[in-house]
Amino acid sequence: DGAVVMVEGIFVAMDHMAKELGMEKYNRLIKLGVFKQVSIEKAKAIFFSKLIIITCLLPIFAFQKVEGKMFSPLAYTLGFA
Repeated sequence: DGAVVMVEGIFVAMDHMAKELGMEKYNRLIKLGVFKQVSIEKAKAIFFSKLIIITCLLPIFAFQKVEGKMFSPLAYTLGFA
């Protein structure tokens, strides 16, 4: 989810920049500054979305017996991802 948000933000920022400057000038620019700016802007939103996902997985960690054996690998995998 976070990667999708980041890539979409970069593409939107690059599109706005291309429309503002024109394609000729835009193609000559180094675009690393755009990547850094977008990553700083989107980092907070991505962090909170990941925090919400991990919070939703907390009840799965409380499962016992068969349910715990079935669903805890899913929760660990999603949490670490």
